[in-house]
Amino acid sequence: MGEHGDEKSFAASGSRALSTSLSARWSHYTALHRLHAEPPSPTVLSESAEQLEAAWWLLPRTDLAGVVCALINLAVVHLHQGRLDAAQDRLELAESLTRDGRDPAGRAQTHETLGVLWWTRGEPRRALRHWQHALTAYRELEDDLGTGRCLQHLGSAVVLAPEHGGLLLGNDPPLTRAEVLRQAGGWLAAARRLHPAALHAEHYARQAGSTLHTVDRWPLPAPDPQ
Repeated sequence: MGEHGDEKSFAASGSRALSTSLSARWSHYTALHRLHAEPPSPTVLSESAEQLEAAWWLLPRTDLAGVVCALINLAVVHLHQGRLDAAQDRLELAESLTRDGRDPAGRAQTHETLGVLWWTRGEPRRALRHWQHALTAYRELEDDLGTGRCLQHLGSAVVLAPEHGGLLLGNDPPLTRAEVLRQAGGWLAAARRLHPAALHAEHYARQAGSTLHTVDRWPLPAPDPQ
């Protein structure tokens, strides 16, 4: 094939890849729009899962942010469906794809959603570790909404299970339950300010009974894996 034939072939290939990517992203968008526009009935969830799965398969693997976003949203749908193993499979794939640092925002959201998964599975310590990772990442990215969501996750979690406060605040000096709840109240107050849609923060802040109106001590970062 001549030089111009090669150029035409390359152009056609690039055009097909762009068309496929745009089609996949549109499918992704319409699936999310349905989830937000309609009550998430079993039928809507099932159809949205199929649409997101199709979008994920269509997305070029070079579109890492799109692939990771589709995996996370598919996992969220599976969580709503109660399909925890399927959600975990999607999130573990997203986590593996973001280990090289190319999509830090996607990685932060993956950890945040893994926290929801492990909390749902009844493993609060694992959930807290993932939310700690996500909070650190969101703060580095200066993502106020993500930071607010993680403060809501962490604050509400220790209001419900203050015995795990040492994971987030350390135990030197030893923590009292009152101090854990006081700090949680500060996180929840900050969550409401950073992310006005953090609707559960006010409810759990009242349960904490804290006088703090902002963060006094930030949750500790998660330890590095050994």
